[in-house]
Amino acid sequence: MKTKSRAELAEEGHHRAWVLCCSGHPSKKSGEDDSPCEKIPSHLLSKFLLAGPTKALIIIGFIVYFVISIWGGSKIKTGLKLENVVPETSYVTDYYAFKQKYFSDQGAVVMFVVKEPVDYEDLEVQTAISKVLVKARATGYIDEKVQISWLDNYMRFRKNATWSFVPVLAKEFLPKNPEYLHDIVISEDKEKILASRYYVTSKRFEDSTHEGNMMIAMRDIAGNSTVPMIAYSPYFIYYEHYVSILKNTLLAVGVAVIGMLFVALMFIPHPISVTCVTITMVTIVLGMFGFMHFWGLALSAITTVQIILSVGFCVDFTVHISHAFMTATGKNRNERVAAALEKVGVPILNGGLSSILGILMLAFAGSYIFKSFFKTMLLVILLGLAHSLLLLPVVLSFIGPSRTSKPRIFIPISSQGTRDKLQSEQAVRGRLERQASVKAEAVEMPAIQEGIENLELMKLPSLTEEDQLLDFITAPEAPLDPEPTSRAASIYSGSRQASEDQDEMADYHSVTSTRSKDPGRSLTSENSI
Repeated sequence: MKTKSRAELAEEGHHRAWVLCCSGHPSKKSGEDDSPCEKIPSHLLSKFLLAGPTKALIIIGFIVYFVISIWGGSKIKTGLKLENVVPETSYVTDYYAFKQKYFSDQGAVVMFVVKEPVDYEDLEVQTAISKVLVKARATGYIDEKVQISWLDNYMRFRKNATWSFVPVLAKEFLPKNPEYLHDIVISEDKEKILASRYYVTSKRFEDSTHEGNMMIAMRDIAGNSTVPMIAYSPYFIYYEHYVSILKNTLLAVGVAVIGMLFVALMFIPHPISVTCVTITMVTIVLGMFGFMHFWGLALSAITTVQIILSVGFCVDFTVHISHAFMTATGKNRNERVAAALEKVGVPILNGGLSSILGILMLAFAGSYIFKSFFKTMLLVILLGLAHSLLLLPVVLSFIGPSRTSKPRIFIPISSQGTRDKLQSEQAVRGRLERQASVKAEAVEMPAIQEGIENLELMKLPSLTEEDQLLDFITAPEAPLDPEPTSRAASIYSGSRQASEDQDEMADYHSVTSTRSKDPGRSLTSENSI
């Protein structure tokens, strides 16, 4: 059913609410149905950006941003505190707060495990085990006051060297010192020790980097010992993450950026545009690393996933503005930048603002995971908007690719109304061509009148600048039906020849009539001719 205007609905007697909500009419020109939130930014944004002083301020501002991002990225911490994994109201959170307040000097307990049977009665084996514990305390990561070694206590307990080492250990020492029962594994025949372990305690570290370095140092000491030994702590599973997170994050982000580079090459096959998009993605990711430090976010498995996701968000903004610049027309780069901003500037802005509204509720969550997700997504959206609407247009206005004769690729970025308008214009053009073909065959008028009518039939209605751009992009390589054009041209040439013959006959009659009235003058005129 056709939508009626407000006047028509009011004349039919409908309710005022019905008239207000259900009336309408097709837009008569491009942008007529845009809201003020779309019209005002599209006009002001291009005028603001293309001014000379504004360009200079934007370039200087992003240079400062780049330097701050590098400095902040070099200071970013790695690691994830265990209390951040649970909600803020959890019992575990209270425990870690209590531990930090009263036992902040105690770190992780590290054990050195002898994993194979050795001759513990041998002096060299005893010396090797003692050296491991001494070297561990000498690294500076271990508390020198805390050490648990059943071997040292047993050697003091074993007063007579002639006593059998293992039987006395199993029958006399362990019953009197039950705290070591779980540190020694003795064979069933009570003749040898299968495995044993020794303990040291690390210092308390505020930086996860020191915790990772401590883990690596303990493993190196155990690996270099002459006794087959390993170093282990329950906290090493987290420290392992601290050591590898930076390398894994950079690798994953690098692969994502390279993947987005190939995607950009598919949609924007121009080296300058693709280079600008790639550099923009790199600066956005670098800015995220830098500003995460200022916002108190550490690099962990949680934030790494969010950073990788952000690569897709940032390329979404930049590819749109770059593609719009490639398909825009204008006398110079500034006009093409203005056309690109008018076409996609407001949609990009609206998309970013709507995304911020979508994640706004996460800011009030009680979980660190949700809050970190909100912070990283907010960073990538704001940085993506700043790069796509400020930096990239300014860069393209200086070094953007020149306009080619015809774009090699076209991706529709207009609304459904514009696409419908394009289809209607194509239908009108096809109908006019068919009418010209039929009338050129059936008409039986004189040559002059026939040529004039057919030429008028071949004229197309005037189009706006936007419609001409869409027709230029989607125009076929060859005319759909060249026959009507050639027929009209031949008719026009015939009519032109007939018109010239009539002019000559008129001149001849005028000369004859003059000669009949004045013979002398006629003779003079004839001689002069």
